[in-house]
Amino acid sequence: MARQLCAVPIVLCAVACAAPPPGALQIAPDAAFSVKDATQIMNFLAADDAVFASVRYEGPEVESPYRRGAGGPVMIRERRSALAAWDTDGRPLWQQDYPAAYKLALADDKLVLAHDTGMADGERGLIWIDSRTGREISRVKLSGRPCHMSYYPQADLTVLIVMPQHRLRTLEGAWMEVAAFDSHGRQAWLWKYDCTELAPLRMDGKALVVVASHAKAPAVVRLDPASGREMWRAKWDFGEAVESSAARAAGDSHESLVLVPMAGGVRFLDLATGRTVRDIPLPALGGRRAWAVEHYDRFYVTSDDLKGITLAAYAYPSGRLLWSDETGTVSYFGPVAWGRNVVFMARRLSEGLTGRTTVNELRAYGPDGKCLALVSGEAPSGESPFYWNDTLLPQVAGDRLYAAAGRSVLAMKWQPAPRP
Repeated sequence: MARQLCAVPIVLCAVACAAPPPGALQIAPDAAFSVKDATQIMNFLAADDAVFASVRYEGPEVESPYRRGAGGPVMIRERRSALAAWDTDGRPLWQQDYPAAYKLALADDKLVLAHDTGMADGERGLIWIDSRTGREISRVKLSGRPCHMSYYPQADLTVLIVMPQHRLRTLEGAWMEVAAFDSHGRQAWLWKYDCTELAPLRMDGKALVVVASHAKAPAVVRLDPASGREMWRAKWDFGEAVESSAARAAGDSHESLVLVPMAGGVRFLDLATGRTVRDIPLPALGGRRAWAVEHYDRFYVTSDDLKGITLAAYAYPSGRLLWSDETGTVSYFGPVAWGRNVVFMARRLSEGLTGRTTVNELRAYGPDGKCLALVSGEAPSGESPFYWNDTLLPQVAGDRLYAAAGRSVLAMKWQPAPRP
């Protein structure tokens, strides 16, 4: 069923973390993407020439099959899901009804949609879609939940980490899986590992490296994306626990290395062999979680404890602390590299007339640790606020940063700040 697409203007409440000098840069909205009657952005994917979003919307009024009022039938608006596409200027390209996207990936001229109802016995699978027209090409059912997904062009395969059906029922069990499929829905290979959790360290369309949590022997494993063959496996003792629940790394400049967040520090592995290149102890990582991301000549770590969140930058390979910032927020997602700057979502408590409320913020930091901009969903008195969806990480395409904001996907870029 075709629906009307639209570009929705959004006014940002942009607050500089420190008063910028005249002519400084600021984050400014460049375009917004949504559909008519949209209620929620389920997922999105930003590419150089198009933007795709899985959207929940309200359909036309229909008679409720479950209720009747005193004056007759009760009319309701059915909730539906669609996949929509726009060009980067916000002009609609197409929209088709599809299941809500749990994950999205671009495979050459095809879009791969992984769907999951969220129920233990619910339907889940993969759908290949022509990215130019929205036409379905093929689909396959999955026996487990798709957790992470990436397309590997050299192998022409879509690879995903899968939580098997038995894990969905018991939240414990024997193994996790990595599976690969071609564009016709045929499974190319399946790899299983005895662990309670499996997370990506390098799953970027080039290298495939996963980290497995295990009570006795945590491990990092590199797989061949074309065959699923283990290329190497690095294992450690119980005392060297890997932070797999929050491990995430991006190889912007250290293409030959793999960064592994460990309990109390980070470890760099040689991508070709899996051997340890360097251990960098970070005593500050005593909080509940630690995320790390490589970026040019440094790596960033965000960690949280009961006092709040700390963002820190360390030089590579020395591990010297370059700068840190205690945000005082209660949760975070990120960081995401945007050029030579980094961005992450933060969630803080704000005092209002009716008590404490939660406010989501987008924070941008420069290489020197200065907070360049803070974009908040708070609105002036009398105006409706919008909310960053901090369950979906921002994405970078071209010179823009894309993030889900309420019922829209918002594109932002750096622009000169107005002079006083």
